[in-house]
Amino acid sequence: MLNPENATSPKFRDFTVLYNEATFAIAYDNTEKIILMRWNGETKEDNSYPMGRANTPFWFRVQKKLAKPILIMLLTQEKANTNKVLEIFKTYSK
Repeated sequence: MLNPENATSPKFRDFTVLYNEATFAIAYDNTEKIILMRWNGETKEDNSYPMGRANTPFWFRVQKKLAKPILIMLLTQEKANTNKVLEIFKTYSK
């Protein structure tokens, strides 16, 4: 199982993990100001998804129109970084 903080790629290096529970993670790219998602994998041997060439872990970007609903949903999740989620939500509400 991949720790989402270690899922850096050339495209997404400066991100904050907003939610991490077992096999799934959601993050916020601090540079591009977008929501990112990935599956962490289920076992230590699992490569997780998505992965690039040479098993480089990647995030996939979420369409901006889905950001607010995802952020609202995260506010109800126990494992979410709610302070950061609220901070980001304010930027989407402007």
